Amino acid sequence: MKKQEIMAIALKILGVVAFMHAISTSQLVFVFIPQIGIGQQPMTMSLWLSLACMLIPIVLMLLAGVILVTRGERLASKWFPSESTSSSPQWTISAKELQALAFSVLGVYLFLTALPNLAALGMDLFTGSSVRLPDTGRVVRYWHTGIYGTVQAILGVLLFLRARSVVELSRSPHPKATP
Repeated sequence: MKKQEIMAIALKILGVVAFMHAISTSQLVFVFIPQIGIGQQPMTMSLWLSLACMLIPIVLMLLAGVILVTRGERLASKWFPSESTSSSPQWTISAKELQALAFSVLGVYLFLTALPNLAALGMDLFTGSSVRLPDTGRVVRYWHTGIYGTVQAILGVLLFLRARSVVELSRSPHPKATP
């Protein structure tokens, strides 16, 4: 198998995972609709924002799934550009390239799974702050969800964009301890 084919398969599998994650997350929308009062009262700006915060990550994950499944080969050719232009493609993949490929796929996965956490934070902030002032437990949950989701999204983007640098960093010789 060529490097591009391995990357394309990994991206398509990740697209299917994004579909499955979007489906499982969409089930939560039906749980939260009665809680935020949709259908029981006129739609206010707060209700529209709550609904948008629930639906945006689902739509983004579905869109990412469609892009990864339908454009996996094109994305893989951008990841390994020298192989698509050379007359004799390399049929083997080195350990460094395989690790970089795995880190980049992991980065996309981390970013996709951070979206629902950030959307949940947005929904909590919009609906919770309009009802009453948050108590200490709620503030702690806001900080936890916000920090966790933000760090996860940033780590995902960095792993995707800098996967080869991470591999080089992990393979660099470590200084020996002197007694």
